[in-house]
Amino acid sequence: MAVPRLLASCLLIAAALLLPGGAAAQSGGDADVHEEDSLGAEPEFTHRTVHEHAASAAHDLAEPTSPATTAGVEIVDAPLPPPFDPLAGLTITSSPDRAADLVVIVSIDGLRADAVLPSHRTFSMLRRAGVRAENAFTIRRSTTLASHAAMLSGVDADVHGLTWNAWRPQRGRIRFPTVLRVAARAGLLAAMFVGKNKLRHLVGEEDSDIAFTVNGRSCSAVAERATPWLRDTASGVAMLHFADPDGAGHRRGWMSPTYRAAVIATDRCLATVVSALRARANGTERVLLIVTADHGGHGRSHGSALDVDRHIPWFAWGGAATRAVRIERDVTTMDTAATVLAALGLPQTAGMAGRPLTEALRPRETVVASVGARDAARVSAAEHPARRPAAEHSARRPAAEHSARRTAAEHSARRPARRSGESPGRVARAPARSD
Repeated sequence: MAVPRLLASCLLIAAALLLPGGAAAQSGGDADVHEEDSLGAEPEFTHRTVHEHAASAAHDLAEPTSPATTAGVEIVDAPLPPPFDPLAGLTITSSPDRAADLVVIVSIDGLRADAVLPSHRTFSMLRRAGVRAENAFTIRRSTTLASHAAMLSGVDADVHGLTWNAWRPQRGRIRFPTVLRVAARAGLLAAMFVGKNKLRHLVGEEDSDIAFTVNGRSCSAVAERATPWLRDTASGVAMLHFADPDGAGHRRGWMSPTYRAAVIATDRCLATVVSALRARANGTERVLLIVTADHGGHGRSHGSALDVDRHIPWFAWGGAATRAVRIERDVTTMDTAATVLAALGLPQTAGMAGRPLTEALRPRETVVASVGARDAARVSAAEHPARRPAAEHSARRPAAEHSARRTAAEHSARRPARRSGESPGRVARAPARSD
């Protein structure tokens, strides 16, 4: 048996050098190397170097993409055993003290942390007005399917079970509940708008109440399809998947001009998402937007445990997020799932490895309540003049008008004395804080 196995391993290595998406395609040329066609299966050799093929040849023989014959023995994919469901028998409810009514996760496939630049307007807005985690990393198995499963479930690949990286329906679905399933069990709406068909593995057979649509690889198509849902849904959770940077990285290389152009396009698609959230009836008062990625990349591949493949951006923004906060400690993509549950006032799923980033969420008492939600209103009228009765505004108006009619001499008398050495007309300011 040893000789046939060695021969088969050599044939696999040779195939890796010749097939599109293999090492030959990674070394140069104009081959269109994708993880998977949006409606088909992923090439078996995508994301692997020649050395990785040699190391995993025996594993590939035991676990091929489709039925194959090796040494006269037919090998087929075996489905995963039935998963343990930590939600079985539980009644799940959302706390009335939740920070957010709507949570939106935007996952940008293949976006390296260092690819986000100050010239990107929407990213810069998120960085300036929201929360950013400087040291966010995906799991060691830095592939699209495994990383997204960890992001939405809060557990690593050895628990959620999605250790492959292609659409393989015969292998079954994710083995651990996602935040979308938890939210749906609590009566909230849940939806996924994605650019890759293989992400269907994240929706279990029992998740018929989770809306799932594959919208093509263009982030503009995904954002456009999601806009009505984001604008009109009162409460729930949505996951949007933008595939553009990953596709450009596999075609032309990470950090290439094509890849950078894809990141710019993604920044514009984020602007579409932000506009849809601002167009809601109550604006973004009770909204949490999380923008992150599943993995980075280098050369024309990814999937290793190197920082260049694992270091990802992580932003939080909206009325339910704190403002201008920088998280210095290490953050894992599994923390995203835990943070979503915390924001929606849902219990943490038993067995989750992720931990909520509580410093990213505004305390419930400071979140402005939605119009009509009297039981949630905790902000006094004194802090929000727009909520004062009309008679009170009328009583206060004359004083304001009188203030506006002050003479120039009165204003001069009220102006604070200028400090020695200060130029006329300038007010001393505290030194600007460096980010």
